[in-house]
Amino acid sequence: MQANLKAAGVRSTILVQSRNALEENDALTTYVREADFVGGVVYYAPLQRRTAALSVIDALTSHPKPCAVRCLVARDPLSWARAPEHDVVWRELAARDLCWEVAPITCEQLEAVAEVAARAPDLRIVVDHLARPPAPEGGFEPWATLVAKLALRPNVAMKLSVGLDLLQSCQCFQPEALKRYIAHALDHFSEHRLFLASNWPVIMMRASYATVWGGLSDVLKDLLGDNATASPVFGAAAIAWFRLCEQH
Repeated sequence: MQANLKAAGVRSTILVQSRNALEENDALTTYVREADFVGGVVYYAPLQRRTAALSVIDALTSHPKPCAVRCLVARDPLSWARAPEHDVVWRELAARDLCWEVAPITCEQLEAVAEVAARAPDLRIVVDHLARPPAPEGGFEPWATLVAKLALRPNVAMKLSVGLDLLQSCQCFQPEALKRYIAHALDHFSEHRLFLASNWPVIMMRASYATVWGGLSDVLKDLLGDNATASPVFGAAAIAWFRLCEQH
C-alpha cells in the first residue's frame, strides 16, 4: 500500500473498513499503529442495530484516529436508516464529530441517504464511489437527479472513486469513462465536499493503483482547468471534512 502511495505522490491516506465484523476494527487498530502514513480510519459499526451500534461508537474512543464509521450495505434498502427511532445513532455520531460513510448503489439507497441528511443536519455524511454512476450501462438518469438532490444537503460530501459494484460490471476500467459523472458532481457539489479517492485494493481487480489514481487525477485536472492543482478535491477537502488535523 505505502509503495503505491509514494509512487502516486500521496503523503497520507484514510483506511476504510471492508468487512462487517468487529474483528475488522481490531485489525485496523493494529495496522494503523504501525503506519504513520495513515491520517484517519473509518471503522466498522453495526449501524443496522441501534444498541450494538451505540456500544461500538462509544468504544471507538479507545481506537486510534477514528474519523468515521461505516458498514457495508450492498443492496439493503436502508429502511433502518430512515426509521425515526434510529436518529439516536445519527445524533451520537454527530456529537462525537464522526462521519457516517456509506456506499449506496441503488436509487432507493440514495433516497434514504438524502432523508437521513435532512433529518440529521449536524451529521456529516460521506457517499462513497460517486454513488455508483451508471457508467457501464451508459446511463445518466435517475442517478444525476439523485446526486443533485444529495448535493442540496450541505452535510453531504462525496468520494470520487470507483466501487466494487461498478468494477464488477465492466471488463476493463478506464478513468475517462467517469468524466461526465465527475463533471456532474462538480457542478452540484462544492469542491470542498468532493474527495479524490482510490478504493485500494478493490480497484486492482481491473486496473493498477497508478492507472486509477493518475487517470482520475487527469480527469479532474481537465475539468477544473488552470486552478486544478490548488483544488481542495486533491486532499484539503478530505482533511477538513474528516477533521483529520483536529483529531490527529
